[in-house]
Amino acid sequence: MVLVAGTCSATPITLPTEYPINMGFKTLYSDPDPTIGDGSRAGNESFDNVGNAANFAIHHGYLSDMNAIKSQYPNSGIITILANPPTTIYVGSDSGTTKVGTVFPGHFLYYTGTTATASITSTASQINVADTSVFNVGDYILIRNSTSDWSNFEHAKVTQILSGAITVTRSTNYGTTAKSFSSGAYIAPHVAAWTTSTDMSYRLNYSLHAPTDSQGHKANYWAAQLMGTGLNSQTQHQGMEHDVILNSYYHYARPIDANNDGTGDWGSFNGINSFGLGIQEYAGFLRTQLTNLGSPDKIVQFDSDTPLRGYRGFNYVNGVQMETFMDNVNTDGGRFSEAYEHLSHWVQKAQALPKFSYGYNRMPTATYHSNTSTYAPDSAFRRHFAVGLMVGMPHPYGSGDDMGIFDWSEQRGGGSNYKWLGAASGAASREVPADTTNHLQDATWELDIASNYTVKLDGNIASDGASYVTDGSHSIEIAGVPSGTKPNDYGVGLLLSSTAMGNLTIGQEYTLTFDAKASDSFSVQVNGETHNFSNTPFQIHAGNFGGYDAWVLADGDWRTYTLSFTATNYPRNIKLGISETLGTVYFRNIKFQYGTANRLSRTFANGKAFLNMSDNAWTIDSTTRPDLLPASNPYYDLQGNKIGSSFTIPAKDAVFLKKTAN
Repeated sequence: MVLVAGTCSATPITLPTEYPINMGFKTLYSDPDPTIGDGSRAGNESFDNVGNAANFAIHHGYLSDMNAIKSQYPNSGIITILANPPTTIYVGSDSGTTKVGTVFPGHFLYYTGTTATASITSTASQINVADTSVFNVGDYILIRNSTSDWSNFEHAKVTQILSGAITVTRSTNYGTTAKSFSSGAYIAPHVAAWTTSTDMSYRLNYSLHAPTDSQGHKANYWAAQLMGTGLNSQTQHQGMEHDVILNSYYHYARPIDANNDGTGDWGSFNGINSFGLGIQEYAGFLRTQLTNLGSPDKIVQFDSDTPLRGYRGFNYVNGVQMETFMDNVNTDGGRFSEAYEHLSHWVQKAQALPKFSYGYNRMPTATYHSNTSTYAPDSAFRRHFAVGLMVGMPHPYGSGDDMGIFDWSEQRGGGSNYKWLGAASGAASREVPADTTNHLQDATWELDIASNYTVKLDGNIASDGASYVTDGSHSIEIAGVPSGTKPNDYGVGLLLSSTAMGNLTIGQEYTLTFDAKASDSFSVQVNGETHNFSNTPFQIHAGNFGGYDAWVLADGDWRTYTLSFTATNYPRNIKLGISETLGTVYFRNIKFQYGTANRLSRTFANGKAFLNMSDNAWTIDSTTRPDLLPASNPYYDLQGNKIGSSFTIPAKDAVFLKKTAN
């Protein structure tokens, strides 16, 4: 049997071509939470009316709020993206959600469980178990006859952990009625997304190794039919953002049991990331379902932050929402390079049109308010705004229950024109470090292979310490990994290592650049089924020097990666780890320079944007940089002040200039 996820053939929605692309992110909120923000609706014109919604090209939010916008502006062309968590199924009272009790229990994702050491009656509140350590108080659990039997099951909740036993609440609120089970029954905790006092959401098991229901379908196919049918029915809305999509569950404290055999496997089997690849199949099945229903052009976006754990299939989806983009940027400036590389890669490589990815950090933004006299924009807002301009994507204005529609000066350019920058004049430009010396020019590289890994160099089995020439013509293949290897174990199976440099200086900015490409099309065999994948990038870990670590994705095309950072300690042994899954990768043009490349600019028809993510201020002089600041063509800041022969962008900040004073 050969399984091939669906194809993407659509008449795409068109995003605006003038900037900025204004986007409201949950700017309407039907159930405001008084614990967020200032606890009131004062100054938030969006809560009780949608009068300013037409000023935004795109809105993201819950169905009732998006319906309100479409009702107010039925012919406006506003793009509305629904917020929906299809990786979860709810237990609670919302009549619009799929109920747990109606779902084949094998479609849910579980941690490793244990067995009952005595029979369980339908009225028992205490269950004797072989291992209490697999549970936490508050866990929702599934009780069933055995690991191989799904015919008799019950959902319950752990309320207390005793010596050799757990106490549970058994209720129809959890989707099933209380039942009786024999000694030896298998009990496993659900992997939960989030819980409230009245509701609970269960994650689905998208793994290639997941069990099949009575129709022969795994969770990824079943969910695609469910979500595709639901999205297709929302004819007035243009797409849906899928909340919390992950490539792996390695970061959880407890191992998941993807194949439900009672043994933790982290969703990975002999170098095959079954969970991550199963998510990609879900995306293909979803696109096929939408196409079959007559909605091939719906926007499908995944909430998936980083290359470390995020979704990584460029087929079928329009892009990603990087919800914690540049977190902790003031204390961990190195994250900008990684985040920007990841966002740029998605904008360039996503196959479904329109390409729709954006960086978004709701924590800094959530401190702002539509009352700009009190809550003025600051550097956190400006740099996120600038990133959207650099990659040509929206930057969402708003977050949380109490934010409303914002009226930033950066948003309007000091006036009432929401598209004040106009069309882009070419792509963003990135500054190169002032230091032109490649401190790895004479470096020698070798393979550092961990025990029990099988590595091939140019198709031949390689030994630990084998030399590697970084000219782009030599392949490194991870051909086998030890049993039990977890996904995201970077830098364990293979390290491409060099010690050519001198000591680094703490506080100094450095830049590593390299070219890489990888095998991004392949097939895997699971239980007699062949699963085919393409545009599935390979992950590379760059780190072990100067206290810096970063992760990037490599696909089938050569790509240059630029990673700037500030050293926090001395180690200088540069390592490029590629051990997380089976596959082949090539490297070339590895360079290391003093200085930063975290400075970007972009020119638009009516102005310019500058982003400085360096630790130091960036001064631009028109006499030496007419490409950035033409002396013959004056620019003005957003307050209408004419820019002189030079101007400065503060560290970790952004500046926006206009061609006119008003």
